[in-house]
Amino acid sequence: AITKPSQNDVLCGRGGATNSHPGNRAFRKLVRDFKDKYLKSKKSAKPRVAEEVVDIIRNLDPSGRFLKKDKNSDMWVEIGSEKAHEKTSQALREGAPAIRKNWDKVDDMPPIKKENKAPIGKEEVKTVETNASANEPAGKPDGDNGMGMAVVV
Repeated sequence: AITKPSQNDVLCGRGGATNSHPGNRAFRKLVRDFKDKYLKSKKSAKPRVAEEVVDIIRNLDPSGRFLKKDKNSDMWVEIGSEKAHEKTSQALREGAPAIRKNWDKVDDMPPIKKENKAPIGKEEVKTVETNASANEPAGKPDGDNGMGMAVVV
């Protein structure tokens, strides 16, 4: 049991004392910094993002702990890794719909893979090498744009 939390500890619970604690302020900033990464991650990668935040807190000097107050003893106790990850994941999800809606406005959406493929037989790609280094006449082969790039014809 802990009588006095350090400045890096994250205190669980409600109220001004918890919110204004330096460790909680640092935790909220860290969550803000990682929120986009979390929300843009695939479902399978989200726990790793939360773990990253928890690890940063725990690796501070002095080490940050996730604590809650024991009502009976009035002492602080560690909540453990599973609950620390749950708390962090919840904080990272907070406000997600509004943030995603904002991506549309600021054009900061995660890239969506779209492939514009023409129907087979309608388009042909020619790859052409430039003749800049070869001893060839100055004329360019058909389809060459002079930059050594493929030209769609």
